[in-house]
Amino acid sequence: MKIQRKEFLRHLESCAPGLSSTENIEQSDCFLFSNGKVYAFNDEVLCQQDTIVNFRCAAPAKPLLETLRKLTEEEIDIEYKDDRLVIKCANVRQIKLNVHPEVIPHYEAVDAAGEWADVPPVFADALAMAADSAAKDSEAWELTCVELSPRGLQATDAFQAIRYKLDCPISKPTLIKRSACGAVNGLGVAALAESEGWLHFKTYTGLQVAVRTYNGSLPDLSDAFRSESEASVRLPSCLLDALQKATAFLADTGTGKQAQFRLKPGKIMVRGQNESGIYEEVRDVQYDGPARAFGINPKYVQTLLKHDYPVSLTQTALRIRGESFVFLTSMETVV
Repeated sequence: MKIQRKEFLRHLESCAPGLSSTENIEQSDCFLFSNGKVYAFNDEVLCQQDTIVNFRCAAPAKPLLETLRKLTEEEIDIEYKDDRLVIKCANVRQIKLNVHPEVIPHYEAVDAAGEWADVPPVFADALAMAADSAAKDSEAWELTCVELSPRGLQATDAFQAIRYKLDCPISKPTLIKRSACGAVNGLGVAALAESEGWLHFKTYTGLQVAVRTYNGSLPDLSDAFRSESEASVRLPSCLLDALQKATAFLADTGTGKQAQFRLKPGKIMVRGQNESGIYEEVRDVQYDGPARAFGINPKYVQTLLKHDYPVSLTQTALRIRGESFVFLTSMETVV
């Protein structure tokens, strides 16, 4: 059958977060085609999307994606024949990709989504911000999760924390892994639904993503978020330029890239240090408090400067207060 290559590729790429290169369950490194849909399931994330082919097989994802990306033709001819996907197009006689004729339907273990409820347009961005504050790895497994509740989202890695207030149409607080949040990162989430042990997201393009949920809760962060401010600072927009130049030297910590800052009256230093070396740059700043040091994900600095959010300093933390969120990062007094 003749199909549009880019459309088919877009369907596959949208399901890619459900893949696993380690094949933690059988066929988790494959796109599963069945009943006019494509699935990808790695035991933590299930992605499913209506697609434009109607064959049934399990196709290894890496060679299929690489093939479609390298072709330049707008239209291709694709069919399933003799345990292969056969692709033909104007400048290529044929490409035959070996596939598995039997689909192992692990995805059927995920209960169907319950009633869908709309979420605010900022939901996907809020989830991405919260995920950036969760730990990549921690002995306290809850710190590797984002907590969703009817009142919003929160996350912490014990060094930084975020609380984002928004209407979240779920029945009770629940945890999802930071790594699972990436499945909808950059996508417009339109609606949310629940099923036993799973949280389901639907995008405006029709992609459905289910992520495994966990019982538990994060440490109580109320006192930290309510701490009294001792000083304020207005970070200059020129920090963006300094951060861009420091990017190659930023350390990759348990929560991602981290830039180090040192504040003293009238000055702020941006510092990056990793195996590549050290980068330091000093800029002027409106600040007259004691010398302080803190680390922060550059994404938060970019958001802060873009919207000119107020920044305050408590005894132990730097606090950014946005329109619907509060972000904290731990801070220390330095000599």
